Amino acid sequence: MTQTVISYPNEDTEEVEHYALQIHGRTFTRIDGNQKDEELSALLLERPESIELCVQTNSGLIQFTPDEALQTRLRLLINEGLDGRIPMRFSTKTWSVPKPGCLEMARFLKYGYTASPHKIYEKQPWNRSESLTENQMVYLFDADEKFVHAYIHLKEGLCVSKFGQGNAYFHNIDQAKEYYEKATGKALSEWLPVPVVFMRPKASSSPPF
Repeated sequence: MTQTVISYPNEDTEEVEHYALQIHGRTFTRIDGNQKDEELSALLLERPESIELCVQTNSGLIQFTPDEALQTRLRLLINEGLDGRIPMRFSTKTWSVPKPGCLEMARFLKYGYTASPHKIYEKQPWNRSESLTENQMVYLFDADEKFVHAYIHLKEGLCVSKFGQGNAYFHNIDQAKEYYEKATGKALSEWLPVPVVFMRPKASSSPPF
């Protein structure tokens, strides 16, 4: 038995265009991402079955059931948040008040841990004529190859990401790119990480999931 999460195009005045979530008749516009999301967590704890994501887009209905690893990480994101999951040897060099950003969340959902903040390894440009795979990480860079954003492509254009150090949203490919092009005033290009083997951080700084 699956727990259905239905998402519709958001109609509020949020600066970030995204999909609002409807779970068991209740609507949510975001996931906290930093700390425990109390309302969403309460619903998930009442229903421990697997999560099915559904989103109604202009192109039709997208249905996606995350694999077991992503199910676990989504629940951890909602039930606990990402605060405290950044290795402190990195976070103190990056922020005065350490908070996870988009890259940390994308790596957590993809690999199960955050690795080092704001460090990109190998990458290659993404041609939009090529289809993205499920659970694919995507980077946004400006013309000077400065990193701007990272998100996870779930399926058929449905994505999830954390915007800055704030909330996490479900959105499509264009919504993230358009938001950051407007915010930076620069044209952005999309890149894919070249598969690499990360050295897992010590258990004391980033528990394995």
